[in-house]
Amino acid sequence: MGKKKIIWLVVAILLVLSLSAVLAYKEKLLPTGSYVYVLKPSPIKVPVVSGPMCGWCGNNCVNWKNVNARRVRCADVMPASGTECIAENNVCVIKAVNLQTE
Repeated sequence: MGKKKIIWLVVAILLVLSLSAVLAYKEKLLPTGSYVYVLKPSPIKVPVVSGPMCGWCGNNCVNWKNVNARRVRCADVMPASGTECIAENNVCVIKAVNLQTE
């Protein structure tokens, strides 16, 4: 066996061993798991859901799965009181909340 073939064989073995180690310990090495990072208004981890991921962007109710959070600039205003942003029929909608006062 030539010297070049031995070097290529050693490199291939090291590559396979490194990839095996990464796959075996990916939860410890890459702890993101099943989370999506949403960068509006501050970086937080939210669990991945099967339907839309609704949230406020200023006064707008948006689906953060369809909106690129890194490029969208939300207005620094609060949504109207007594409203909530929820998913209904796989669409993000604004619903009035029944506020009860004592």
